[in-house]
Amino acid sequence: MNIKNIIKKKRHILIVLAVVLADQLSKFLVRDFFESQDYPYLLLTPFFNLVSVWNKGVSFSMFTSYSVYGPYLLSFLALAIIAVLISWFRKEKDQRIRLAISFVIGGALSNVSDRLLFGAVYDFLDFYFKTYHWPAFNIADSAIFIGACIIVISSLFNNEKTE
Repeated sequence: MNIKNIIKKKRHILIVLAVVLADQLSKFLVRDFFESQDYPYLLLTPFFNLVSVWNKGVSFSMFTSYSVYGPYLLSFLALAIIAVLISWFRKEKDQRIRLAISFVIGGALSNVSDRLLFGAVYDFLDFYFKTYHWPAFNIADSAIFIGACIIVISSLFNNEKTE
């Protein structure tokens, strides 16, 4: 392995770590803020609030489980998906896809750490229009979404022929 490949791999590890750090730090700061308040939300703009929400399920609180095993089952599933993504990453040549996979892995690892430490994922970003709220989410969810979008868009516009 040459030095260029080592630097590229370290860059992707740094991206994963940056996503985890940004997510965990933002969650800590928002949780800390709300612990000193008497209310679970902060109005910031006509379309955005900070909220304090614990999500025991996956995206949009789907598959919410109140079982003590729920966080472990969801964490196991996420870790299995991360293992598949790492395998894909190792084979992938397209740097855009590798970047996207790094975002998804970082977001998934951060949410897994929440599930294992707290039994749920902390969400705090709340966008809305009038009375219609998008489900609350966090930085990790955003990284997963951005990574997935990059993968889909790259796949749609990939000029490489597959036969």
